[in-house]
Amino acid sequence: MHHKRLIFLFLLLLPLLCHAQETGSLHSKHASFDGNVLTLSGNVELHHSLGVLLAEEAILTKQEPHQDFPFSHISLHKAVELLFKDRSKLTCERADLDFLSLKGTLLGERHPIVYSEQLQVKGEPLSLIMQAVHAELTCAKIFGEKGDLSYVLTALQGEQDVHIQYGTQCELSCNRALYDKSNPAHPLLSAFSKEDLGFCRFTRGSDVIDATSATLDIQNAILTLQEPRGVLVSSLEKKSNGSFRAHELFLDHQKHLLTLRGQVVLDEPIFGHLTTNDQLFLKGEEQHRFDFCYAECLGNTELTYQDPATGELHHLTCHGKVTMDRSKHVIYFDSPESVEPLSENEQLFYQGKECHLFADHAIAEYSAAEGRASLVRIHLKGHIRLRTPEMERTAIADRAMYSPLTRTLVLSADPGSQVLFHDVKENVQMQAPEVHLIYDPEQNHTVAKGIGKVRFTLHEEELNQLLHRK
Repeated sequence: MHHKRLIFLFLLLLPLLCHAQETGSLHSKHASFDGNVLTLSGNVELHHSLGVLLAEEAILTKQEPHQDFPFSHISLHKAVELLFKDRSKLTCERADLDFLSLKGTLLGERHPIVYSEQLQVKGEPLSLIMQAVHAELTCAKIFGEKGDLSYVLTALQGEQDVHIQYGTQCELSCNRALYDKSNPAHPLLSAFSKEDLGFCRFTRGSDVIDATSATLDIQNAILTLQEPRGVLVSSLEKKSNGSFRAHELFLDHQKHLLTLRGQVVLDEPIFGHLTTNDQLFLKGEEQHRFDFCYAECLGNTELTYQDPATGELHHLTCHGKVTMDRSKHVIYFDSPESVEPLSENEQLFYQGKECHLFADHAIAEYSAAEGRASLVRIHLKGHIRLRTPEMERTAIADRAMYSPLTRTLVLSADPGSQVLFHDVKENVQMQAPEVHLIYDPEQNHTVAKGIGKVRFTLHEEELNQLLHRK
């Protein structure tokens, strides 16, 4: 009797199925049809132009005449699986598909909705998995050369506790996400902040970054975060991670390159507090996380370091490129390249408690023994100009080395050139190959010493050079 009933239903539905421009078939253990609604139950399998639709129960509603498929609405219940023709897959507990509006509503009650897809990104296989409590899908009709109809998934929007996994290590948690597949050559995944927290969270290994929104360029494997803030982990000092914030973050998954743009702020426990108005680049040493060992800044960059022992502040401003190398505990400062001598507004500028120095290039050396960071010395090179806060001391040199620990400043000249030095308060003038400014802690006084052949008077032209740069 059961087989006879299925044969009867098949003959009854045959005119409807033949009317469709697409080919399809359906299977189930039980079926009933009242002339308008087809109800199926038990291992339901429907072969549709959208793909293969699986469920324990299905309700198919007949649409208006002269349409391209006899059932305009398909409702699937219990253990629902949608196997799309592009080999992507979606599982949920209920799916309501409307082929007139080309929309679908998906629900997960006890279990989340799960969408999965296997991608090929620049020859590398990557998986994309999106989970949500509620989701809506959008389809599009495509007609072939022979007039045959097919449906394709063009968009999937997930809401409530959305969790996205890209590859094996990248994860994104948010309140709402939109996967736009309308352009198959350039699919985009957008995520938006959680309502209660005000941000979405991106994790990659041990890296944790919060942002107001995120966009993933699938084919180029580039993630963009808006208003990001997070922590950068370093394997060099396990307990000294750097925190940051910026207007935008770009993560190139293939190149393992992280770029921060726009009002970047980096608080680094070894180097100090760094800001730049342009860009900061970080290259990941490991594939599955960013090992913060090397960074490069472009634009107007300011670095402020406070000595943990003395509390003394050291401030460096650079308008070109700043390179941080944690493995060597050094920072390189380079002014913009120019054929002509740079003005003081273009040079890098060091400001300490006792002196101000202008230069074209600088290297700051740090020590980090037992997890305690300290600025050991600063090397400066190119068109050195010394200024004290009240212009009591001025000098011109080609190179300089300052030691914050001993408060010693060494000014030196290139071969064939001389250091010019003037101390107005002490009435000391010097021209020499080197001038050392040595601090005497017992007398709380700085002494100037000329090294080599020294002349203790400066010509008027030399004094003008100290006050006005030509």
